[in-house]
Amino acid sequence: MVGASLPVKVHHYITLYTLAKGCSKTKIMKTLLEDWISQKDTEQELIAKIIQKVNLQWRVIKTGNKPIPFQEFQETMRLELVAKDLPEKCVNSIMFEIQE
Repeated sequence: MVGASLPVKVHHYITLYTLAKGCSKTKIMKTLLEDWISQKDTEQELIAKIIQKVNLQWRVIKTGNKPIPFQEFQETMRLELVAKDLPEKCVNSIMFEIQE
């Protein structure tokens, strides 16, 4: 289960809507999110964009004033991705593509 914080005005409107239409807030949010997702990038496209960002971040770090070892960068990235609750499959895909 995942929660979300909404502005009070939106929450009140959704509550009014559910009472008037006799449906659940979960159904409304699920429908809205599924419609939104269908119009956006695929999971693979999003992973590819994350890989690009991570590789750029590594290039900046390794040429910066305080470079760190590549293995330390990889471990830090893995921990950050896991902390974001990404599925292990996505984390592994991203980690496999980080270029030294």
